[in-house]
Amino acid sequence: TFNVLNSISASILRNNRTDANKQLTLFSKVLRYIFDDKKSLLHKLDNEIELTENYLILEKIRFKDKFEYAINIEGQINGFTQVPKQIIQISVDNAIRHGIMPLSEIGFLKVTINSEDEHIHITIEDNGIGRENASKMNTLEKKGHSIKLLYQIIHFLNDLDRKNQIHLKIFDLYKNGGAAGTRVEIWVPSGYAPKIQSSD
Repeated sequence: TFNVLNSISASILRNNRTDANKQLTLFSKVLRYIFDDKKSLLHKLDNEIELTENYLILEKIRFKDKFEYAINIEGQINGFTQVPKQIIQISVDNAIRHGIMPLSEIGFLKVTINSEDEHIHITIEDNGIGRENASKMNTLEKKGHSIKLLYQIIHFLNDLDRKNQIHLKIFDLYKNGGAAGTRVEIWVPSGYAPKIQSSD
């Protein structure tokens, strides 16, 4: 929030009202999806995709040519499937901040969503510096909290529904023996829609 508001303020000071208005509109949409029905741990996959895309556009405005991205939806997916809020967006945020930002060249982030064995399969892949290098640079200090929170929510949901399980795994990527990025893979049962709310 602080970074986005600073970016909007900078656009206003440059008298670039078009950019400021665009950022403010996108930011309001991001906040709506995060705080809408705040007692619920879940929302529709369609909402998560829109949240992630709006977030990526905001980051592109802020960081300009630092990275490129693509969101690919392959085949027919059930957009009404419930997923933990921000499960894709947080993974994307971590990829940008801890993998791509330290790169000397342009980074690339790819989100792929498809149907696989009665599951929604989501992949977030970046060509960043990798988790080991990020750890050495102490850029993972804040990353741990958001990822741990996601794992806790998934564990909570899986404990309540032993039949329909959500999985999240993180893989390190290598090329020619060196770190070449990170891949996050998420599996959610297609049509997943438990009646669960977080406590007050």
